[in-house]
Amino acid sequence: REKRMVYGEPQYFRLHGVMGYDYSYTDEDLVSLSAWVKGKPSYLLFNNNTMKEDAIKFMKLKECLHALP
Repeated sequence: REKRMVYGEPQYFRLHGVMGYDYSYTDEDLVSLSAWVKGKPSYLLFNNNTMKEDAIKFMKLKECLHALP
C-alpha cells in the first residue's frame, strides 16, 4: 500500500516503524527517507523502540551522503 506525502515547508515526519514500534529502520529505509528530505527544512521524530539508534544512524548516513560528490 503506497502512502502519499503532503508537501510543505517545513516538512514533519513522525516515524512509528514500518511494521510497528518494534521495527528498526534499515539503511535502505533511511536512504529513501534522506531522498524525501533532501534540500528541504525537515523535522523527523523517530517514535519507535529504537528511536535513538535510528536517529543517530540517520544523522550519520546524511553526513556520508552529503560528503559524496
